[in-house]
Amino acid sequence: MKLIKKMLSVFLCLTVIISSLSVGLFSVSAATVTKGTRGADGKGFIYKKTAEYTYTDANGKKHSQHYEGWENFKVHFFAASGKALNFLDYTQRAYCIEPDKASELTSSATVKSTSQSAAWKQLTTAQQNAVNLILAWGFGGFEAAKKEKVHYYYATQLLIFEIVAGKRNASTFEAVTGKPLLTPANTMTATSSAETTLANVTTAYNNMVSWCKKSVRNPSYTASSLSSAKSYQMSYNQSNGQYSITLTDKNGTASVTKASDVIVSNSNVKVSVSGNKITFTCSKNLGTTVNVTMKNSFLKEYGIKSKNSLYLITSNDSASYQTFARGSNYAVKDGYVKLTFPDVVKLQLQKSSSNTELTAGNGCYSLSGAVYGIYTDKACTRKIGSITTNASGYGSYSKYVDSTASYYAKETKAPKGYELDKTVYTFVSSGKKDSNGYAIFKAVKLSDKKTEPQDNPVNDPVGIVLQKKNAITGETTSQGLGGAVFSIEYYAQEIDKDYDVKADETAPALDSKNLKRTWYIQTDEDGKALLASKYLADGYKSDEFYYTSAENPNPAVPIGTVVIREVKAPDGYSLSNVVFYRNLSDSVIAIMKDTNTPINVPIDEMPAKAYVGINKLNQSGIGVGGAVYGLYSDSACASLYDKLTTSADGKGTFAKSVDVGKTYYIKEITAPTGYELDDTVYPVITNEENSTVETAVIQTIYEDAVKADLKIKKSSTDGIVSNLWFAITDNLGNEYNAVSTDKNGEATVKGLRVYDDKGNKITYTVKELGFKTTLGAHSYGGYTWTIKKENAISYKGSYYEGVSNAVFSNCENAYSRYYYGKSSEAKSNANGKSLTLDESKTVTFNFQNTVSETDLTVKKTSYNGKVSGVWFEVQDENGKYYGDIVTDSTGTANYYNRYGYKLTSCLTVPNSAICIPIKYKVVEKGFLGGSSYYFPDNYLEKAESEFKTANKYGTTSTLNYSVYNAPATGSININKTSEDGVIEGLSFKLESFDDEREFDDDLIPTPMAYDADGNEITSIVLTTDENGKASTDNEQFFDANGNKIDGILPYVVDLNGFQITYRLTEIGIKQSDGTYKFPSRYELKDAVEFTIYDTDEYNYTYDCVNTIKTGSLQVQKTSEDDVVDGLYFEISCAETGFNEKVSTDLEGLSPEISDLPIYNSNDELLKYKVTELGELNEDGTYSLPYKYNKPKSVTVTLNSDTVVFANIKNTLKTGSVKLTKTDGTKALGGSGWQLYKSDDTPVRCIQNGTGSYMYRSESESATDCMATNGTLSIRKLPVGDYYFVESVTPSGYMPYGKKVEFTISADNENTLNMSLTVADNKSVLSQTGGGGIAPFYFASVALGALAIFFIYDYRKHGSKKYKKSRKDNQK
Repeated sequence: MKLIKKMLSVFLCLTVIISSLSVGLFSVSAATVTKGTRGADGKGFIYKKTAEYTYTDANGKKHSQHYEGWENFKVHFFAASGKALNFLDYTQRAYCIEPDKASELTSSATVKSTSQSAAWKQLTTAQQNAVNLILAWGFGGFEAAKKEKVHYYYATQLLIFEIVAGKRNASTFEAVTGKPLLTPANTMTATSSAETTLANVTTAYNNMVSWCKKSVRNPSYTASSLSSAKSYQMSYNQSNGQYSITLTDKNGTASVTKASDVIVSNSNVKVSVSGNKITFTCSKNLGTTVNVTMKNSFLKEYGIKSKNSLYLITSNDSASYQTFARGSNYAVKDGYVKLTFPDVVKLQLQKSSSNTELTAGNGCYSLSGAVYGIYTDKACTRKIGSITTNASGYGSYSKYVDSTASYYAKETKAPKGYELDKTVYTFVSSGKKDSNGYAIFKAVKLSDKKTEPQDNPVNDPVGIVLQKKNAITGETTSQGLGGAVFSIEYYAQEIDKDYDVKADETAPALDSKNLKRTWYIQTDEDGKALLASKYLADGYKSDEFYYTSAENPNPAVPIGTVVIREVKAPDGYSLSNVVFYRNLSDSVIAIMKDTNTPINVPIDEMPAKAYVGINKLNQSGIGVGGAVYGLYSDSACASLYDKLTTSADGKGTFAKSVDVGKTYYIKEITAPTGYELDDTVYPVITNEENSTVETAVIQTIYEDAVKADLKIKKSSTDGIVSNLWFAITDNLGNEYNAVSTDKNGEATVKGLRVYDDKGNKITYTVKELGFKTTLGAHSYGGYTWTIKKENAISYKGSYYEGVSNAVFSNCENAYSRYYYGKSSEAKSNANGKSLTLDESKTVTFNFQNTVSETDLTVKKTSYNGKVSGVWFEVQDENGKYYGDIVTDSTGTANYYNRYGYKLTSCLTVPNSAICIPIKYKVVEKGFLGGSSYYFPDNYLEKAESEFKTANKYGTTSTLNYSVYNAPATGSININKTSEDGVIEGLSFKLESFDDEREFDDDLIPTPMAYDADGNEITSIVLTTDENGKASTDNEQFFDANGNKIDGILPYVVDLNGFQITYRLTEIGIKQSDGTYKFPSRYELKDAVEFTIYDTDEYNYTYDCVNTIKTGSLQVQKTSEDDVVDGLYFEISCAETGFNEKVSTDLEGLSPEISDLPIYNSNDELLKYKVTELGELNEDGTYSLPYKYNKPKSVTVTLNSDTVVFANIKNTLKTGSVKLTKTDGTKALGGSGWQLYKSDDTPVRCIQNGTGSYMYRSESESATDCMATNGTLSIRKLPVGDYYFVESVTPSGYMPYGKKVEFTISADNENTLNMSLTVADNKSVLSQTGGGGIAPFYFASVALGALAIFFIYDYRKHGSKKYKKSRKDNQK
């Protein structure tokens, strides 16, 4: 029994050994634990001693490597169940992930998921991802598992060891300081059996290090997650109005190589990539954070994809043995950044007066209405808008602006009473916020960044110059003119012009409350006085001067009116009865400052005394002597002042001087002998010309003369009738003193003779001399002219301008305004009018002067037809205001119709007839809304006419202005690109709407413009040209009146401030029937809605990229024997030339092939053909395992929604068996056979002919298959082990008592189709009672007993002999 037990033990041991060498079942499935076989092979490399490192395994055990040069660099293999372990199959190679652990090479290996493997879980997440990345790039990943690439196997293993042993940083793949790398040169030595060279391994190692670094090295500006991403603020570009930022990668990465790899959360942000720089641009401030994802395109371009199948091969869960890896499951890491936009700010401006002493409480000055242009450049050439100040000098820009940009302000229009400020200001933070919470930036000087805007009030820094002169001699020196005292009163009130007002004339109305200051100045010895402290009069209380500024304290005069009057005359002169009113407007002061001209007031000082003489004549004109005349101070001649007696020639001069300008009376006291006493009283008035005896006024008295009065009556259309002089002569050759008109335009000469000595009436001629003047230079209002002697009219020692001759020699306007007002009238007045006098009557000579007037008409047109109610301001070239006019329903505005009078054509120069034409212009003020004017936002700009004037001579009757308000217009531009290069002929529908959605309404079509016939345009189609460009600039648009306009409207017509919402929809290619079709091959893009009002110059650009629709394809492999991995398939598209080979993983899935075009250029679906190639052979060819039937190729089309699976199933080939029973020489008919599987499962068959059967199924009972002619065949047998049992014995033969075993395998044709022959003899066993075989049983029992006996005998005797023999041998 012991021997039997021993033999059984040996048998069981052998069974265990054999089992340990057998190949276990292996089925790759994600849901099951699978088996396979491992092996290792030395390939001719050994480790150097330098390959030393420490390593801690999953159990916490620390290992130290100390290779001494004897250890083979083992190449590890793994064969799944169903495949033989083949060291020549490069696809079976696997990688160690646990350094210094032994390999259990002969046992079955278990495939585990990463979540089940302790060896894998003990690695950090970074190490796991790094190992996966190495496997993705290495041998069996990016580098195909082929013999010619085998050097990548060794490089892959070395890099895995470096990561696991901590020699290389798992996140960056950089070397760890102090831990030598396992480079091939430092680690490996080749032997004679090496399958590649060390140089090749080094190349592969360096390549993989570079690839891995590029894979993990996202750009330096990115973060690994959106939550940790850094925010970058966009900058505003003043030159193009774009927000942009350029980020530069300092990592040297190639992971982001094109714009399509960058995904932004807002499509308004555009991306461009150039080298290591990426630029983001946006046409507007989005006011929100934009998230950006940088896709790792470096991996994508090389076909490295994440989520493949990584599986780990362990040693029956024994942690003491090595764990291997194959495949990869690399998680691609993208980079993230965030983009923000700069804050917006409010621009405000606070201006003030630089000289409040001048301006405070002075209505002639106002801070309201100053206009500052807002610019984006220091030179102030790029204007974006303006700020207008209110009464307190405050103003703000109507729009918010980018806080990161720089803005500048410069005054373009000064407020009332102030000079134009030419300073350039910039804007800085005020530290305050507005009601919306935005920062306020205030305007300060660019030069010092702190001084806020100030305007200098207009004032006359030179002041006032008074110059007295002797009215008789015209001289200023040595005339005793010193000591005259003048009061100068300043009123903060303007008058319309200058006035010289005599005592009996009406003065301009001035409000006493506007009297601000009074000064008293005294003339020097030359009769001159200035508004300066040295000229202040003693004994008079003067107010403080105004000064130009504290820094430059020169006396100055503000805008307003000064009233100058003499309060003390020089000795020997009479007090002037003329009060001088001088208008100091901003324009007048500006001219004075520009020409350095003061307010010069020349004052004629009348001598206090004069002389009176008599020339006594008879009717024949002969002098009469001896007449005694008295000079009386009263008209009643009661108060005798002086008397004289005429000499023989009838002449005489009163000895006493008289007061100039005072009326005295002459009356005869004693008549000469022979003459009657003349009781006529002769009034006489002396003037400055009569200050000497020689120049005494002479009253000619005719004895018994008949006398009359001559009156001159002057009128003029400009209202100037005073101080005009007239010459009087008679036909007797007498010249009378020139007379001037008073304020009423009248001058009277009394007591003129009616008859001459012969009794004929005397004819008197009166000629208009014009204004009295002096030779030399004259100036007014910035104009200068010279009076030359040859041009002036000289009469009785004085010079006059005349009214019909060009008296000004060196000025553009060298002519008389009266002559060019009405030349015939002026000539007539200059030539004179002749009349005779009537006895005891007054004869009046009428003289009319006409000054040319002009009317002004504006004809208004507008793009939207609104022409009524538009206001225009009428100005001259100096900005003087002449009133406002408003258009009627026809768009016409007329000055005369509004005011009832016309405009003067030229300036009225005091005491001169010079013609200075006034240049007029009209400035559009806009529509009147409440108390202010406004321009609709949809107007391009206000209209401002050019200066016009009545022609050079001021004779144009009407000035006509045409004013057109064009609409603000813009454009929409399309830049078309496409992934397939088709950019021409793509059409876009552009529509315009009034967006009422926020008012619970809808988008309402509104015109973007009009056609030439006035029809509304609410939609157009734009089609790209050969360059992919389309623009509204290529279209012609009109306004509602048929006027051409430059583009499309940003605002809704007639709705001021309501922006048009535009919608742009790509509609595709125009078809032959006029419709449009969007290409099926493109991804359909959403319509974009936008406005153009907030873009730069109303220009909007739409960058449209047509993206080709792509799909994904994946092969799903199934098989009747569940073997689905490692099979190759060819995927091809004949039309595109695409061809790619893929292999399946343990789940029968190939890698997903993405980005495959779905359509061709004709929008037809592309067909992809999937063909199974089989397994990869060593020579690079493919072959389908013999056991499979050749599957048909599958043709699929793709879609963009889901991954399309090409399902291909491998069916196993079936075999056949042919059984022939013979008697040794010939076939025996009539036998029947039942078929069983090797596990005794009966097989059911179907007969389909004589001796011919076909496998049906497994069953509870087997079918009797008859070999009628000695042979039977069964077809379609599945692969497996079977046996026949004879169920029917041919007659006369004994049964075939053995199983006829056979195996159907698909290894080759011979093993698939089997032929069996069973030989039988003719012996017939006893058949009596069924005991014919009993002797065999007894024989068997006897043989069994004999066997036991021999065994027993052996144990008793043989074992002793064996032991003895063994001892002998030991000896």
